[in-house]
Amino acid sequence: MPSTLKDIRMLYAMKEGEDYHIEVKLEIQSSLTVREATQIKNRIEEKIQEIEGVTDVIIEFEKDDGVDQLDKGALPKA
Repeated sequence: MPSTLKDIRMLYAMKEGEDYHIEVKLEIQSSLTVREATQIKNRIEEKIQEIEGVTDVIIEFEKDDGVDQLDKGALPKA
């Protein structure tokens, strides 16, 4: 996870017929500009949209609260 992206607060995927709708709430550094946050959002949306069947992606940002919600040890090594 890039250092500007601090945590995944919530990840929700709903299947409707053959389509998937994805909603993600991410925690980011409070020092990011709107432009930087938008660039991050666009990159993440593009990657998720590459997944077959994904038709809708909603990404929301929240200020990092310093509490890890995601067990980063469970992530694959880059």
